[in-house]
Amino acid sequence: MKNSKWQTFLHIGQFLLFYITIFHFFSSDKQIFFIGQYIIFIILFKILSKRSGFILLIAYNLLIALGYLFIGFIEMWEALRQLEGIVNHLVLILNIAVLYGFTYIAKSVEEENVELKERVEELTQYIGSSEMLTKQEYKRRSSLIKKAMERRGELGYEIQFSVKEKNLHVQKAVFNTLTNLALATFRNQYDLVGKWSKDSFVVLLQNTDEAGMEIALNRYYTRINEKLNIKEEELIMDIQVIGKDERQVNTA
Repeated sequence: MKNSKWQTFLHIGQFLLFYITIFHFFSSDKQIFFIGQYIIFIILFKILSKRSGFILLIAYNLLIALGYLFIGFIEMWEALRQLEGIVNHLVLILNIAVLYGFTYIAKSVEEENVELKERVEELTQYIGSSEMLTKQEYKRRSSLIKKAMERRGELGYEIQFSVKEKNLHVQKAVFNTLTNLALATFRNQYDLVGKWSKDSFVVLLQNTDEAGMEIALNRYYTRINEKLNIKEEELIMDIQVIGKDERQVNTA
């Protein structure tokens, strides 16, 4: 919340500086030129890395300085006109420098928020209010279960599901439906269901033979067909056998 308020005040200050300087130091014909440059730099700073953005800022500074120097030399500017050119140059650079600083501060805060969110998810057991395990928690629990299965000579299956890339909103909706169906289909409090990445999840079937796995998967596919219009090849599976003879058995 504090970061959000801080960014809002910076944002307001940035555009106040832009508004005051553009309309105070530049004539109407030059204002359009400067506004166009400002918009281009907003886009470029959003795309470029911090280092590339800084190089662009320095290059722009030198280019503008040389441009004013060249025009002043050709047109033989008087002292007052030279002073005006220097002020215009400083105003241009000041605004682009402030835009650079604000853009990359905002980027840094956003990246930090993403990292903190991922860290919080790692430290919690479940994703949101669902019963789906976080990747960290799934790894911890599945490791213990796999060792116990190997000691007892039991077989099981670990199945990773992933969805082929779609439109962002469509993919998110499809993924949420698939994971909810998995939680409802596979044995609650016995099998594990965990999120692996933004578009993949994993299921651990304990003490299950191949026939049992096929029954569970068929039940899952039936529920998918009832809820989603998704082709079988769009849902990618990677099946691993867990037990004494652990090996990859299928990739579909």
